[in-house]
Amino acid sequence: MTERQLHRSVCTYLKSQYPKARFHTDMSGVYLSGKWSLIADMKALNSHAGYPDLWVHERSGQYIGLVMELKAEGKSPFKKDGTMRKDDHLESQQAWIDHLRGLGYYARFVEGFEQAKNVIDNYFLNAKT
Repeated sequence: MTERQLHRSVCTYLKSQYPKARFHTDMSGVYLSGKWSLIADMKALNSHAGYPDLWVHERSGQYIGLVMELKAEGKSPFKKDGTMRKDDHLESQQAWIDHLRGLGYYARFVEGFEQAKNVIDNYFLNAKT
């Protein structure tokens, strides 16, 4: 499953399982068949590089929202020892995750649909949607 397909699958899952939940997905980092000028425009409008992929605007427990940086299966940002791969883009994504955690969001990288589904389901266990 490509990252583009992952976005679609995760959004479809959210709509079907949590129909009252408000969310937004940002696909500016996903190849959109030759739409490079559109992608460049989308990226230019964000304040910082590495803007996260999926925002769920629902409270759950102590968190004010869920933010996920989606990665296709087999494209983990982490090495086997748990450290982050050396990559400027991944580091900017991690900076967003760290910033959002400091603000009260549950924010993290997720790899593949099953992990995304598990994170969403666990997040909504305490939500009021």
